[in-house]
Amino acid sequence: MSFKGDLSTIGLGEVFQMISMSQKEGTLIVQDSESRKCVFFGATGVQLLSSGKRKGMKIGDMLLRAGKVTEAQLEDALENGRIQRKMVGEVLVESGVVTQEEIQRIIREQIEEEIYDLFLWKKANFEFVEGPAADELKDPDAQVTKLSFDVNGLLLEAVRRADEWTVINQSIPSIDSIFTFVSESDRHEEDKTSQDVAKRVYRLVDGRIPISEIVENTGVSKFEACKVLVDLYNRGRIRLLTVPETMDLAIKRMNEGSRERGMRMYLAAAAQAPEDAKVLSQVAKFLEGEGLGKEASSYHVKAGHIFLEQGDLDRAMDHMQRASAANPDDPAIQMGMFEVHAAAGNLEEGKKIAKVLVAQALMAPDLPRARALCDRLLNADPNDMEFRIYRAKALHRANLKKELAEDLEFIKKNMPANPVEAERIDKELREVLVKRPSSVHPTPKTKTAKTEVAAAKPKRSAKGTLVAVAVLLLAAGAAAAYYEMTAKRELDATLELARDLKKKDLFVDARRTMDAFLAKTFSPTQKDRARSFLIELEAAQQSWLKTKKEREEEEVRQANEKMAQLLVQIEEDRQNRPANALTRARELREFAEAHKNPELVKKAEELTQALEQFLGGAFALKAAADALEKEGKLRDAALKIDQLLTEYPNTDPARGALYPIEIMTRPAGVRVTSVRSGLVLGETGEAPVRYRMKPTEAVRLLFEKTGYASVERDVKDKSVGRIQVDLTEKREMWILPLGMSVNTQPSMLGETLFLTGGSRLFAIKTNPKRLDWYEPVDGTIEGGAKAGPDRVYVGTSAQQLIAIDPRLQAERKVWKYETGDRVSGPPGLSADAATVYIGTYDKMLHAVTAANGEGQWKREIPAETRLEPVAADGVIIVACIDGSILGLKGPRPEDEVWKFRMDSTPGAMTVSDGVLYVSGSDPAVYAIDPKRGTRLWRQKMTSAVTGRVVRIGGTVCAAGREGRVSFLDAATGESLWTFDAQGPIQGGLSSAGSLLLFGSDDQSLYAFDLALRSLVWKMKVKGKIRVAPAAGKGAAYFGNDEGVYAVELN
Repeated sequence: MSFKGDLSTIGLGEVFQMISMSQKEGTLIVQDSESRKCVFFGATGVQLLSSGKRKGMKIGDMLLRAGKVTEAQLEDALENGRIQRKMVGEVLVESGVVTQEEIQRIIREQIEEEIYDLFLWKKANFEFVEGPAADELKDPDAQVTKLSFDVNGLLLEAVRRADEWTVINQSIPSIDSIFTFVSESDRHEEDKTSQDVAKRVYRLVDGRIPISEIVENTGVSKFEACKVLVDLYNRGRIRLLTVPETMDLAIKRMNEGSRERGMRMYLAAAAQAPEDAKVLSQVAKFLEGEGLGKEASSYHVKAGHIFLEQGDLDRAMDHMQRASAANPDDPAIQMGMFEVHAAAGNLEEGKKIAKVLVAQALMAPDLPRARALCDRLLNADPNDMEFRIYRAKALHRANLKKELAEDLEFIKKNMPANPVEAERIDKELREVLVKRPSSVHPTPKTKTAKTEVAAAKPKRSAKGTLVAVAVLLLAAGAAAAYYEMTAKRELDATLELARDLKKKDLFVDARRTMDAFLAKTFSPTQKDRARSFLIELEAAQQSWLKTKKEREEEEVRQANEKMAQLLVQIEEDRQNRPANALTRARELREFAEAHKNPELVKKAEELTQALEQFLGGAFALKAAADALEKEGKLRDAALKIDQLLTEYPNTDPARGALYPIEIMTRPAGVRVTSVRSGLVLGETGEAPVRYRMKPTEAVRLLFEKTGYASVERDVKDKSVGRIQVDLTEKREMWILPLGMSVNTQPSMLGETLFLTGGSRLFAIKTNPKRLDWYEPVDGTIEGGAKAGPDRVYVGTSAQQLIAIDPRLQAERKVWKYETGDRVSGPPGLSADAATVYIGTYDKMLHAVTAANGEGQWKREIPAETRLEPVAADGVIIVACIDGSILGLKGPRPEDEVWKFRMDSTPGAMTVSDGVLYVSGSDPAVYAIDPKRGTRLWRQKMTSAVTGRVVRIGGTVCAAGREGRVSFLDAATGESLWTFDAQGPIQGGLSSAGSLLLFGSDDQSLYAFDLALRSLVWKMKVKGKIRVAPAAGKGAAYFGNDEGVYAVELN
């Protein structure tokens, strides 16, 4: 059993049922213009042999998408399959990577989807070939298993899906349509509730990927993917890209080289706007550009019909001609050409096309179409004999005798006088005339025996015959009257519809309506009425065309004036308002194209390109500046803005351009304010403050920070990109007058500052500032106070070492130690603060227990010491005025660990990073090993070193009396650089982190940052500063003749 057919006349479901009921083995081949699918019906099941161009995924790809195999496993299986000449599925099953059941399940799903897809084909042919499947019908990748399907269940599901596809197609015009989420919040909301299948689909919804690619990339069936998208669309989560958005994306894909994707997006736009002639025109032109002329012709025809209905005959003709050039043999295209010519009144051209179409219709035969074409021409030109003859032929073949008689009568009455022409017409009609009964004249026949017998039979009575004839006539009359009444009602309804279309200027539709009535009616009276209306319709159309032509001429005149005006405006705006000029140039181009002025089209195109190039340069520069600014290259960005303002001064990018600048300060934490606007721009920190300046704006910035004098700065060069402002003038946190001069360096214990003056020890609370208490002692305090972990120690001229406990409220002196002679310098502490050391004028060094004031030992030293003893590596180091420096452990001679001799008087000592630093009056700075007492290096100075030497990191700092600070390499003593204050430095140096602090006779306190190798600030005070500051928590403290000062450190 073999059979074939067309799916337009029989449904695929009926074909499946027919094959199933026949229980025949064979192959069903379904083929359309794009693809062919072959389904094999066998005794054990159904197998999809091939899916043609509409390719489903191969088994390996399906397994990979389902997560059943890895890419490496699939590659190995493919290679082994080539070697063993086996299917990839067989190899994977044999190797144990997947099971036969898993493959069957996946194949079943794929085959079902392919078969369901067949039920959506509308214009396709089918053929069932009985017997085993031919090898040429098999796909090389045919599955390794045969699967059985319940045909009835398959058909029921196919019908259900077909119904759902009807709903889906209302929301999805094309499988290549593109969706995007309305907002990202909608996507996040879906993430909370959606199932995995839906998530796999909508995770690819991004406004760029068409549905077809979503299906391909997710492995979800087309049906399920579309259901998910329609659900999201109906709930307002996603939206279709608009036609302009889709067209723009198509152009972008084409420019990227993805021409096939671009073409599919063009076709999706056309499917989304089937009534938009402009969109159809663009798609047609695109397809022409791709060399797809026949495909383009269908879109040209659609656009042409829409323009024809709109009355735009020029554009309608243009599209029909393009379609005809690409596909000249298509009757539908030629019919469109005919309709345009007829609507435009071009009867001669219309007749040429109609002649071919009528001949084709008669050959088909399609007699109603042939007659309708003839009626259309004869309504416009009733005397055209050629189309009278064509219509007579159509009426003859349709056996419409009455209408045929009318046309023949007309032809006879209007036969041309030219005998040759008359003979030609007579010859053409001879076939028709011969078959007409009235034209046949039978020859007399001789009576035969049968006729004689018949004559001999008794004749029916004349009365009976007359009665029968009368009955027949009455019945025929009643039928004719009923038919005439019915035809009249039909014509009245048709005329009402046609007149309504006429009012809307839809002459083509009105004529089609009347032609349809003429083609089916047999009433001469109603035909005459219909033809009279067609004549009236033709006159109305000609009047409308005349009015339209006059209107178009007026529009052309106005358009020419408008275009001339636009040219003047473009020239006026070109320099000062190029964006306006570009808008007008584009408007001019549209006007020129619409009114078919090629000269102005070319001129407008040149202007548009020049202005687009000019403005494009401006936008490109602005984009480059923005990109550089985003990268943090503000100097380069500002230079681009400079170039933009110079080369493109009147463009929109230039008008909106702002110079970027980043503002850094030292220190950080500075508030930056625009002086002109009062706007706080921000506070500097690790990241700079950024500001964008108008080109014409006068920018003056105010920099403020607590503890500093504010600074104002003008930004004169806006292209600088970056400025740094240093706040170098400090302000004191507070000052506390004491009514005496402070001549010794303060000591810190917690948040309390201790300093001495005469015979009193002062305790000053730093936060908030106040004089907490002072403690009088016997005699004058020598060399200042030494603060331990919880006590403060002072030595006096009254031969006493006194321990004071600041925590006590009444008697704060916890013990006194009698030294036996006047104290010669400040006390020092051991490394563990358990022992206090002090020197006296009798050349003795005393060791006293810090806890109770009991003497531990005393020993004679080479000369008196006026400096604080320092502890290092288990020894106490003492410097004497005769140049001796001793490293001691106790009172015995053998407790002298080492002795160092310099040829000058030592200055204050500092132990840092395992090295003893001491200045000499020679003048020089010495570095000594505190374990052995050996000199590591000596560096000659330009003037006497005052106060302590300080080490910060790998740098040793020493202050010279003349006001110069020297910075030395801690390892070698080599001079690195110097810094000169504005006056002598008498009190030496102190440090806080990387800051080096010192005062000067120029009434300033200096802060030098070794990390930056520069002065970071200085603070001006009243009076000379001759003592080094003491660094506390976040602040430094110093004194002079005016009192005690606190300054913030940062």
